[in-house]
Amino acid sequence: MSKKERIYNRLILVGNGFDLALGMKTSYNDFLFWYLRNLLITSVKKNKSLNDFRNGRKYFYYKDELTRTYWTSSDKESKLILIDKFDTLQKLQDFLNEKNLLRFDIDSLLFEEIYNSSLTSWVDVEKNYYDILKTNLKREQEQVIEKLNNDFTFLKKQLEIYLSSLEIPSFEDNGKSTLFSEQLLDGITYDDVIDASPEDSISRKDILILNFNYTNSLAQLLKSVEDNYNPKINYTINHIHGKLNSKEEKMIFGYGDEMDKKYEEIQDLNDNLYLENIKSFQYFRSPNYRNLLRFVNSNEYQVCIYGHSCGLSDRVMLNEIFENENCKSIKVYYYKDENDFNNKTMEISRHFKDNNSMRKKIVNFNPKDIIPQF
Repeated sequence: MSKKERIYNRLILVGNGFDLALGMKTSYNDFLFWYLRNLLITSVKKNKSLNDFRNGRKYFYYKDELTRTYWTSSDKESKLILIDKFDTLQKLQDFLNEKNLLRFDIDSLLFEEIYNSSLTSWVDVEKNYYDILKTNLKREQEQVIEKLNNDFTFLKKQLEIYLSSLEIPSFEDNGKSTLFSEQLLDGITYDDVIDASPEDSISRKDILILNFNYTNSLAQLLKSVEDNYNPKINYTINHIHGKLNSKEEKMIFGYGDEMDKKYEEIQDLNDNLYLENIKSFQYFRSPNYRNLLRFVNSNEYQVCIYGHSCGLSDRVMLNEIFENENCKSIKVYYYKDENDFNNKTMEISRHFKDNNSMRKKIVNFNPKDIIPQF
């Protein structure tokens, strides 16, 4: 067998698991805890009174786009002290559900789904949105969809405020920072690619890091360790979902499963109201998606999954990446144990139409591919 020179690009999908590994509280459950706690504090500070003549009681209430809160006491200090005791989402929700000092009403289909799902597991705001959209595909439901879109926009703005308030950890003199960067900027081996032979010369060319996070943590970490590499490693970061507080690259927040059976039905409604938060139409706001397509069509490449859930909210994009004929390998970096690796491969499989292709591309489990945790 003749020796061949094989040159691959590397496409790295960085998701929220990366920020979580840094110790940043960027999950939707973290956001929900912040929102509810901030909501109660604001309601206390506003201290707006309401007389209920039906039962002769006086309430102190606050209303936003999603909720209404009614306090039975006007003592600000005691309420603020009480709120400060709730240091977890579970404790805060237990208090809201008791309805003793406070009556908490939800005035949003979307937020009701988010709140209820958080009581039993983790929250997926984008999936909750799409599920409600699919169950209201009738002309007479337009008002429901208009309210749904407004609530989704409100949550998006709140999420941007919350994420902007988080501190990115310092990466100076931290060995784990180097390990992160070594995994992200690693080379490609014979074991990673099924159609290569041991005699082939394998090298890595260009690196594109597709950052699905809104934070700037990835760029800061890589910058902190750049001096460790000589010669310098060239890479490009594509903020595919936008960046916080950016006019040029606004946050993209929505759903992207156009392979879903219901999506054609949504299009056939001929009503743009139903398409407002489909990601495909938001990608046209910047050149990021087209730059991704240029990259995957320019040369053979390996995909690395780094903290990305590979959920259905990005299904169309991930299908374009994984089933592209230039994609020769999919390497999964995992969290904690082999179970996470196995679950991630199952998520990846949902983005394939050709399971034979999927089995050829996913690289087998390697204990060394665990993502370090700060």
